[in-house]
Amino acid sequence: MATRTHATVFVAFVGLAAAACATYSAMMYSWAVSEQLALAVVFALLMAIATIRPIHLGFRLNVDLTTLLIIAIALSLSPEIAIVAGAAGVVGGQLVQRSTWSGMVFNSGQLVLQIVAAVSILAGFGWQAEDPAFAELRYLPVIVLAMLSVFLVNSVLVSTVVGLQSRIPPWKVWRDTLTPDLVIEQASQFALGLLTSIVVWVQIWLLPLLVAPGVMLYISASRKSHLEFQTQEAISALADLVDRRDPYTSITPGASRSSPGSWRRS
Repeated sequence: MATRTHATVFVAFVGLAAAACATYSAMMYSWAVSEQLALAVVFALLMAIATIRPIHLGFRLNVDLTTLLIIAIALSLSPEIAIVAGAAGVVGGQLVQRSTWSGMVFNSGQLVLQIVAAVSILAGFGWQAEDPAFAELRYLPVIVLAMLSVFLVNSVLVSTVVGLQSRIPPWKVWRDTLTPDLVIEQASQFALGLLTSIVVWVQIWLLPLLVAPGVMLYISASRKSHLEFQTQEAISALADLVDRRDPYTSITPGASRSSPGSWRRS
């Protein structure tokens, strides 16, 4: 019971911290109709879609593109509107998805805090979203540092809440989840997020051309996942059929699996 209470307190802390950051950002931003505001709406919609529709890469393996959008938002928008756009998008997606209150608070909160970490580092080193300096190599380490902060905030917060719920030290959870596949997947999203922000800076109307291949990949991956799921179901059904036809592997009618002698062996 104490462990669950600790996890609940931690989730509430993450949610309150994120809500405070989003509220402060909304109060500080000048809500004038501008290109930044229109772009923020687009990114908020994309964030909601990414939250609702993760990409299916395999059987029971889902990957969402929120990390990609966090980087694109942090590099393309001023800090205040970036935080508000990310918060609006993920909360909207969680509401449509009808997540539990604890899930919505934590998922939304940790995503907002990722954006806060990224924009804080970028702003601290003088990054101007209105006139981004992609051509200046001195900003490359800053962008990499911002990406690293996003990864650390996400992985540390998730590992902590999982550790509190399962009574496992959070650092062990973090260590076990730090696999090569995760690193490659996150690095790929960082690269795509950087590419998206560059496209927005060069010519914003090219953004749909970048989204279109992503949609095609999503549809292809979804179909592949659906086919794998159907294959797994067919194999399970075939195994059940073999068990029913073979008296030596089937369960005696009326017997319980847990009762002694219920399994017949040849």
